[in-house]
Amino acid sequence: MKRMNANPVRGWVSTVVVVIALLVVTTVCAPSQATNGTGSLAAAETSYYAYVACESEDEVVLIRLVAPEDGDARLEVAKRIRVGIYDLEIEGPHGLGVSPDGKHWYLSIAHGRPYGILYKYTTGDDQLVDEVELGMFPATMQISAATGLLHIVNFNLHGGHEPSTVSIVDPEEMVELMQIPQGIMPHGSRFSPDGLKHYSMSMMTDELFEIDAVDLAVTRTLNVHTGEGQMRMKHDSHAHDGEHAHGEQTHADHAKHGDHGAGAADHKHGDGDAKQHDGKQHGDAHKQHGDEKQADQKSSDQKHGDHQHATTHDQHAQHDPELQHDGHHHAMAKPTWVQMHPTKPLAYVANNGANEVVEINLDEWKITRRFPTGKGPYNVEVTPDGTKFVVTYKSDAATGIWDIESGKELARVENSRKVPHGIAITPDSRFAIVTVEGIGGEPGGVDAIDLKTLKRVDVADVGKQAGGIAFWKMEE
Repeated sequence: MKRMNANPVRGWVSTVVVVIALLVVTTVCAPSQATNGTGSLAAAETSYYAYVACESEDEVVLIRLVAPEDGDARLEVAKRIRVGIYDLEIEGPHGLGVSPDGKHWYLSIAHGRPYGILYKYTTGDDQLVDEVELGMFPATMQISAATGLLHIVNFNLHGGHEPSTVSIVDPEEMVELMQIPQGIMPHGSRFSPDGLKHYSMSMMTDELFEIDAVDLAVTRTLNVHTGEGQMRMKHDSHAHDGEHAHGEQTHADHAKHGDHGAGAADHKHGDGDAKQHDGKQHGDAHKQHGDEKQADQKSSDQKHGDHQHATTHDQHAQHDPELQHDGHHHAMAKPTWVQMHPTKPLAYVANNGANEVVEINLDEWKITRRFPTGKGPYNVEVTPDGTKFVVTYKSDAATGIWDIESGKELARVENSRKVPHGIAITPDSRFAIVTVEGIGGEPGGVDAIDLKTLKRVDVADVGKQAGGIAFWKMEE
């Protein structure tokens, strides 16, 4: 017998059901796309976040830089965070750092009574977690990728010129483990990419200091003006363990220092009420610890065109006429910052008093190139891709962008106001986020510079004397 065909209606219905099911699955599984509120798809954008310290406002600002795939980048103030514990005193938030895992940020309070404080906060909700007292005027910091310890320089802006220290802090327990002696006014605190070597500048002795992050001892110094290097024996750089370099009082004794301890404890418990000070003031709230020294700097007669080129160390004069009769060196270069190359054994130092950035070969421990810059180079950062460095010209109200391979200044970008300070470069090497202090009663500023177009793309007003900056995260 011949077999009959299946019911054609039933087959049609089955086909429709399968098609509908496929459409449902495709709709559910397809990646969702945001709309701009009008029903059309919103353009993709990348957000970059950085913390900025406002030294004369006792405020830290969380900045968001939004970069659409199509369109102009813009800066937003995402959050303002009040820091410090005294209503009647400017305490001077100065240096910032973010932990490698991005879960915490650290802030140095510079002015102190007389010693400064390191605060630890959580990222996101920005809650105070802990604190530890350090030396005089703690400033720049970074955490070692190898040891997990935080190194922070004690700049010691107060009083006469005396050798100072680098504090070694356990950032988990927030305990100062020791202080390692440095030169006069140490500034800039950066690790090699592997976290095994720490570098900082001695501003008033023209020296680059290298610390072994495992042995916790100074291993080498290099004069960044003359190029003369020196090896250090471990016994020449004994750390101060269990005792601050600034006196006989131990760290445990310092933790009991009067109303400051009480105020900090109350602040940590989150009552939100700042404690009143006894009325003593530390002086002018708007200190310019870079520009105040400009009167001491040796003037430069070199001309600065739109494009500068690096010179080799051999082309630089070796004779140093500024040696005192006792053999001690007058600070001429006044270095303020050091930054490592991400893939090569090179470091870049901002010689604030000599109007130059010098390149140092860390393997050979010598200066290899000099880059004549604008006036008062202060902070220098290298792009993560290793192709450029960016440097703030504190006395020129400008920021320089340099091509490392050619040694050529690609652009000199005018800042939004006077006294540019710190730099954070985004992980994709696309933008430089630059803090600008301003002068007098001006608000501080944050400038966003596009490193492809070499132009300033936006400005955000923040608290007075915007200085320290630390990059937090990038979101796409």
